[in-house]
Amino acid sequence: MALLYKEYVKGYIHKQFPSQIVGFVPRKHTSSSTGIYSYGSFELQASQPRNGDLYSMILIGAAFFHSDYLKLFEGLPISIHAMIDKTQNCDDIAVNFLVANHTGRASGVFVKPTDMRNLEKDAESGYTGMWHRSEHLLQRSYCLNKLAGIYGKMPLKYSAIMISQFGFPNYANHKS
Repeated sequence: MALLYKEYVKGYIHKQFPSQIVGFVPRKHTSSSTGIYSYGSFELQASQPRNGDLYSMILIGAAFFHSDYLKLFEGLPISIHAMIDKTQNCDDIAVNFLVANHTGRASGVFVKPTDMRNLEKDAESGYTGMWHRSEHLLQRSYCLNKLAGIYGKMPLKYSAIMISQFGFPNYANHKS
């Protein structure tokens, strides 16, 4: 996703949320009746009060968060680092687990970009991200379950808060 300068400036809203990841790309986890977690995308919904989609993670590739979390990340159990090395994936999920577990709150705050299109599709660079791989969602679901096992719980919490183009909190339940 390419971001405009004004969106990076909007990202500085992180100063109001210093203990959370503030970013532009939300994702969520879901749980089956048997307690198996799945990784999923986030969709803005048609305007309906309090019935919008929820997110539980913010991808860290386009995000701001306190540097203390990098130090805490270094100290995570070797099993987490081994999982990331093995999958070459899921570092962002691990950071969201770390933040949610550390704060006891939702790990992130979603800042809505002006243009929600996936600009990677519009680019002519020929680059295709990891999410194009057929095993991507399965791999990320594996990581969710592995991390929940390591932590002994699911620390991720859902949020519907969305920072609008004017910098005001809103609920992430509408398209614009």
